[in-house]
Amino acid sequence: MGGLYGIKFNNKTSNELGLLVQITSKPILPEKKKNELEIPGLDGVIDFGNNTFANRLITMDIAIKTDTRENFNKKVREIANWLSVKGTLCLLEESDIYYVGQVFTYIDMQKLLFNCSTVSISFEVEPYAYQLTVPETVINSVTDLKATGYTKIL
Repeated sequence: MGGLYGIKFNNKTSNELGLLVQITSKPILPEKKKNELEIPGLDGVIDFGNNTFANRLITMDIAIKTDTRENFNKKVREIANWLSVKGTLCLLEESDIYYVGQVFTYIDMQKLLFNCSTVSISFEVEPYAYQLTVPETVINSVTDLKATGYTKIL
């Protein structure tokens, strides 16, 4: 999809960890949830609408490169720890937009080559993105993001 821009998750960038990141899937809009009822014996369905949205999946490939197996194991554990909590995600190609979510997939160390490996991860994020409406400040958590000036956008 896009070039190698990187991400910022919970106030730490992929560049700080020496990672190359390529976004492979970023839905421009969240999927609408269906709220329908099928009644046996009646044609079609009853659509309750409601205009509600499902969470989005933002998928990316992350390249990990190290010089020794020991450094590789440390780096993989550092990345796993970084991604193990819910937080704010910023794709650096759109530095004023934030998402709130977390990674539910895991990194299997047995399948990785120590000198250079690429893993695919997916962030499950809330349906809405948040656009900063005040000058960027340090955002350390979801609470900080929601307490600063932002606009909820699709």
